[in-house]
Amino acid sequence: MDEPVIIEREESRVVGIGGNFISVLSPDHTNMPTIPELWDRYQQRSGEIAGRISNASLGVVSGVPAEQRTHDSELHYLAGAEVKSSEEIPEGMKAGLLPAGSYAKFTYRGHITRIGSAYGFIYGDWFPRSGYGRTSGPEFELYDERFRHDSDTSELDIYIPVVPA
Repeated sequence: MDEPVIIEREESRVVGIGGNFISVLSPDHTNMPTIPELWDRYQQRSGEIAGRISNASLGVVSGVPAEQRTHDSELHYLAGAEVKSSEEIPEGMKAGLLPAGSYAKFTYRGHITRIGSAYGFIYGDWFPRSGYGRTSGPEFELYDERFRHDSDTSELDIYIPVVPA
């Protein structure tokens, strides 16, 4: 995986289908049964989302408050679309906020089933030597026209909020 580009992003909003899972970095991970099911539900209903900014989809990963967790590594995943406003949320969907700030933008190349290796690189290799720290707030995956679900040549971008260490 290539080194990231550090970029500044403005605040944005996402609307989609969400649910909790256990991180791929945990031996108890539940990402593979949970996240594909959220994407299936999102794909069936994505046409209901008003005010989309682009055709790209986002997978937003955020923390779950400690008092609401059933596992130490529990996170929330929102499969959705970036929108102009989150005032109109279709029934059964949720809204999320991506705060303004600095993000390390990584490009992952490969089959989606091996995306865990990208997170292993980011958190196990890149962060310890980067001069950056992970700041609070959600991270997200951007799925645009480069993404091919069942292809080894697929590409997507991973955005992690960062601050200089």
